[in-house]
Amino acid sequence: MADEQDEVLEKKPDAPLAWWAKILLGAAGIYLISTKTPILEILNLFFYIVMVPIGLLMSIGLISSGSVQAFSRGWGNMLNDVKNKIEDKVSEKVQNHEESKRTKAA
Repeated sequence: MADEQDEVLEKKPDAPLAWWAKILLGAAGIYLISTKTPILEILNLFFYIVMVPIGLLMSIGLISSGSVQAFSRGWGNMLNDVKNKIEDKVSEKVQNHEESKRTKAA
């Protein structure tokens, strides 16, 4: 029984395809695919189903990235402006207070 299974497993095809048969089968396949299948319609569907949503998502990503960047820069600039104004006012008040002490002491 094991010998029969070994014989079945060891059998190889008697005649593999010749090189010219492979070329003919390949050419026939290309001919059938290019003439009998709607390649342009398939590519059109691929474009609408895959590429348009990817483009839409990329555009939304660019808008959101730009908005976050503009907001963060604007927020940081506003905080720096407020900080500088506060420091200017504080230094002005300190100078005015020191000058008023000098004039009272004199």
